[in-house]
Amino acid sequence: MKDVIGIVGENGAGKDTVAKFLMQKFARQRASHIHFSDPLFAELAWRKVVPTRGALQSLAREWKEEEPVRLSRKVGEKAIYALASGAEKVILNGLRWETDLDMLRKFPFHFLIYVTAEKEIRFERLRARKEKAGEDEMTWEQFMETETAENEIHIPKIAAHAHSKLLNNYSNYKDFEPNLEIMYNYSYLNFLQHARSMC
Repeated sequence: MKDVIGIVGENGAGKDTVAKFLMQKFARQRASHIHFSDPLFAELAWRKVVPTRGALQSLAREWKEEEPVRLSRKVGEKAIYALASGAEKVILNGLRWETDLDMLRKFPFHFLIYVTAEKEIRFERLRARKEKAGEDEMTWEQFMETETAENEIHIPKIAAHAHSKLLNNYSNYKDFEPNLEIMYNYSYLNFLQHARSMC
């Protein structure tokens, strides 16, 4: 059965870790992993702008002002293309706006995962992973400022609709993995069973 899985969570909570786990689970099926920041990275590259977290947030706000559903629409179109091209599972990583949730809900079979962690832990993860330019030099004050950015403040509202919630305060993947297995084997597979019964 074709279904779309959304992942929402704060910066450094472990969204990519959850997505990687799911992609491994779906290794025998055709699966696609789409990140909501992909169109933003592509646009910044075209503009020749260094993709700092601030630049990504600024572009997201710019698009939101120009066309409220622009980013959600772009990601939704990529998901539709992936499903039409034969993907059985599509992971949409990084919901940030309520329009993202609206888009996810348009897919008949959708499952939403919320992953979170304490702020201090997320701050240290961001500095250590250096995923975006300048993150390794981020101060606590800068981190707290990003927490209140417009594209972050909607996360709790989206998370309230999650089918499964994961607390990821662990320092290594092996400690977090059992929780991922429980989420997959109970929350997700039960969702699939229920969805099949509704067909």
